[in-house]
Amino acid sequence: MRELATWLGVAGAVGAAALIVALVQALRRRARRIVALEAEKQALSEQVQRLELLERRESVCAPLDALWLCWARCLTPEDEALLAAMQAAEVAKRLFSADVEPDMDKVERLLAGLCRQRALQREAVLAGRHGERVAWLEAESATERMLKPKLGALRTLLAEATRPVASFNPEIGHVDG
Repeated sequence: MRELATWLGVAGAVGAAALIVALVQALRRRARRIVALEAEKQALSEQVQRLELLERRESVCAPLDALWLCWARCLTPEDEALLAAMQAAEVAKRLFSADVEPDMDKVERLLAGLCRQRALQREAVLAGRHGERVAWLEAESATERMLKPKLGALRTLLAEATRPVASFNPEIGHVDG
């Protein structure tokens, strides 16, 4: 009977040790899973930040694209479109690399000049100074001729800057993006 009690005691100790080992292994697997989930959470958070930046950049490009589209369709853009494009150029300086800042400044100055010329045209018409209006129309036309190629080049730069970074996908054997 004593042997049975000793044997049961040993078996119980072995069983308890096995249970402890199983619990330790489960805790280690859980810890590894937590680490993996934290890394995945961090990667997803970084991806969300990149997508938010991309979305902000694209929203800044929209007014510039709308203005370019007006001219591409041979339409005269509304003053609101010019103001929105001018504000977008200002915001874009903070969102895009410093490489495009000189182009942004130039486009912003030309847009401001265009808005000012249009306001002076309206003023001249209201005051009955039609000769002055013609001079402002010529100035507006000259500004547009300078602005259109600058805006087209800037749109290309911004489109390149908003393009997602391509990555090689080994599962399918080519570049994604």
